[in-house]
Amino acid sequence: MIAVRYERGVYLPRQELWLDPWDAKRFAFVSHAHADHIAPHKEIIVSERTARLMQSRLPGRRTEHILPFGKRGMVHGLDLMLLPAGHIFGSAQFFLFAGNETLLYTGDFKLRSGKSAEPAEWRKADTLTDFRLRRKSSIKSSLSAAKQLRTTACLCFLDIR
Repeated sequence: MIAVRYERGVYLPRQELWLDPWDAKRFAFVSHAHADHIAPHKEIIVSERTARLMQSRLPGRRTEHILPFGKRGMVHGLDLMLLPAGHIFGSAQFFLFAGNETLLYTGDFKLRSGKSAEPAEWRKADTLTDFRLRRKSSIKSSLSAAKQLRTTACLCFLDIR
């Protein structure tokens, strides 16, 4: 199983990669350009549309690894793919291939299709992690997140497309 830690963000220690961290990091994936997902990181993995929004919302110098949806790519030896999350324009999920194991990080997602975002796409993964788990939550919001995550898990693990 791919190791996942939660320290003011989702952290993959073996890959030395943060997923939507709260604070600025050396190397991070940014799922979309809402304020609670962006920080002045030194190096980021993003979708093309998120990169454009971040350049406007959070100008500054950083290295951007811009990846298209649905195509495998390599960044610092990490074999990965971005998938549309359906949340907002450019929102992405992070899919990691690590040997015989896979991980899907959803970030914020929306199951209904809309006019302001690409429709969400899903892939079966060995490990599923989610943006809502990065915060200490009340029991009520944790239950809500668990319900949404269970829906995602059903889509991913049952391989429903």
